[in-house]
Amino acid sequence: MPPKRSRRARKLECLLKYFSKTRYAQQDSERAIARMLDSKKVLPKVP
Repeated sequence: MPPKRSRRARKLECLLKYFSKTRYAQQDSERAIARMLDSKKVLPKVP
C-alpha cells in the first residue's frame, strides 16, 4: 500500500498533470501553478 499522500500534494500533482498536457512547458506550468495558488490562496498554509 503506497504511503498516504497529503491533499495538497495530490492537488498539485493533478494540476501538474493537467498543465503538462497543455501548451505550457513543464517548467512554465510549475511557475503558473505557484502563481495561481499565490493569487487565489486556495490551499491552507501547511506548517
